[in-house]
Amino acid sequence: MRTEEQLEMRRAYCRQWRLDHPRPKIHRLCKICGTDIEVQKNKPCQKYCSDKCMREGKRLLHRAAAKRNPEKRRTTKREYERKVYESIITAYGGKCFCCGEPRRVFLNIDHIHGGGNQDRKKCGGCSSWYRWIRRNKFPSTYRLLCANCNLAFKRLGSCPHKDETVGTGIYYSSKYRASQAGGSHGRNYPQFD
Repeated sequence: MRTEEQLEMRRAYCRQWRLDHPRPKIHRLCKICGTDIEVQKNKPCQKYCSDKCMREGKRLLHRAAAKRNPEKRRTTKREYERKVYESIITAYGGKCFCCGEPRRVFLNIDHIHGGGNQDRKKCGGCSSWYRWIRRNKFPSTYRLLCANCNLAFKRLGSCPHKDETVGTGIYYSSKYRASQAGGSHGRNYPQFD
């Protein structure tokens, strides 16, 4: 059994030996930017000079894999987007905020204060927007509404489930008509104010 003093002497010897005998280095070019990098012989798999180049290299590898097997990429992406959507539905209660409709096929994510189109455009589309919602821990400015309640809130400003005086016949709020006035694309909405 070695004493503590002997162990310390051995450690000091090993440290000095490593300084006197450095590991041989291999020179290699970064696969992305072409920068010369020194690679230790015991780490021959180092291919990139920085984390930025490594991320770019992984992105290119994923893109090449997607080209080799596009169907697998589509199904994987679809499955991932479904999981993200399901997590959002679960986080916001799993049913319509207004009428309690539980069937997920009818549920939409509603912006409580409006501005949904700008949000989606800013994030780059619905899938990116769903990921943004999940990444930001499900902000309280959103809620779940079924398709009927969502359309009613858009056109009427409130839902017929909550206000029984609204919703008899076709009714469009003045706010909705004003928003459609510039770009109604030939649609003439009845006015019952």
